[in-house]
Amino acid sequence: MMKLFSPGKRAWFWQKGQALRDQFAFMGKRGKGLSYAATVMFGCCTDPLNHLHFFEVLGLPDTFNSWHKITELHVWMCIVRINKEGYPGKFMRNKIVRAFWKDVDERSLRLGTAAAMNRKKGMGVLGDQFRAALFGYDEGLLLDDKVLAGAIWRHFFAMNCDDPRKIELLVYYVRKQIENLEMQDRHQIMHQGIVRWLPLSQIRD
Repeated sequence: MMKLFSPGKRAWFWQKGQALRDQFAFMGKRGKGLSYAATVMFGCCTDPLNHLHFFEVLGLPDTFNSWHKITELHVWMCIVRINKEGYPGKFMRNKIVRAFWKDVDERSLRLGTAAAMNRKKGMGVLGDQFRAALFGYDEGLLLDDKVLAGAIWRHFFAMNCDDPRKIELLVYYVRKQIENLEMQDRHQIMHQGIVRWLPLSQIRD
């Protein structure tokens, strides 16, 4: 009997079918639960952080852009953690990124008339920077501290940092926070969206 598809093609169809089944499974109650958890997780990337301490220690101006860089870094670290959870993690990742951009959009509206006129162009630039930052941070995390330091210098400090100790501090901060997230309770992360950060002051000490 002649087979219609090769083993490779059958495997491709099975994977696509599994992806569709996963998507339908997350359209109901489970998807709502993960959406809620993602919203809480994004809140954990903004509200508990002592932004003024970040500004002071890292020599950052108290601006929207500095807030964006700090939030972006913590959103990425959450993505690193939940990406290990298969499709539920990918579902949450997309929801967190959406929450991030919704918050960025709302904050940009409060910057004033002049800023609002350039808002659309600025959002496009931030989007490009976000994608580049995720790629750079991922590469640094997978390779070594030298590569991670380069990514932090380019994306977090925008190539404007004359104190290597600040870059070194953030490299150490990222490594410790990734380790910290790995040790946290999976149920709290995936079902409640709760993540707890080590204070920058504690990392510094």
